Amino acid sequence: IWAYEHSPYYRKLFIDVGFNPGLGMDWEKFHSISPTSKSDLIQNNNEIQVDTTKFSKVFYCESSGTSGQVLTFKRNEEWDSFIRAAQLRGYSWHGVNPWDFNIYFWGYNSSPLKKLKLRILDRLVNRYRIFDYDESSMKNLINRGKQVSYIEGYSSMIYEMAKLLPDSQDTFKNLKLVKGTSEKIFPHYKSAVKQAFGIPLRSEYGAAEAGIIAFECPEGNMHVVEEGVLVETNSN
Repeated sequence: IWAYEHSPYYRKLFIDVGFNPGLGMDWEKFHSISPTSKSDLIQNNNEIQVDTTKFSKVFYCESSGTSGQVLTFKRNEEWDSFIRAAQLRGYSWHGVNPWDFNIYFWGYNSSPLKKLKLRILDRLVNRYRIFDYDESSMKNLINRGKQVSYIEGYSSMIYEMAKLLPDSQDTFKNLKLVKGTSEKIFPHYKSAVKQAFGIPLRSEYGAAEAGIIAFECPEGNMHVVEEGVLVETNSN
């Protein structure tokens, strides 16, 4: 309903198939709407993005670019808080608290000033960030091992860390969760993490422009964040 009323792009998309969510949920017409691709989001950014002055607070957001395309947009504080709440609920299933010390494989090399700002922010939330793969810096993490409650970030970087520290269960003895996101989690990633840390590599499935879609529980099942997304599946 919000998209229909405030986003020119989606309003046209809905009208073209005769779908008006304000009049009720016509599932047949809803399913006839063409999927929106990442390239659609980038090419029609101005028409998709609603007037951000409608919100009291917005954040600049940038997708990770692992799909080969970087999307930039603004999201409002309420939606941003909802995404974080959905994420923290998933953490709680594994006994992780928001304030626990963690290692974060995320980001990229940028200006020294921006990196300094991120370091300060990370320190405030009890987080140690690694921006890129560097063997020496990863090996230095062994000194922080006993403090770490959870590890999160790019799946491939977590895998590389696990290969460098193949027998680290005693060092990371307080580790409760290792979570990969933004990239595919391959079987050899899981086996390397299990050997290195003694616990499974868990999955957080989502997208910067869609939020958290699903989170893996301790039993190994993916739970859809039903409050925020409608997931369609293809039986074929």
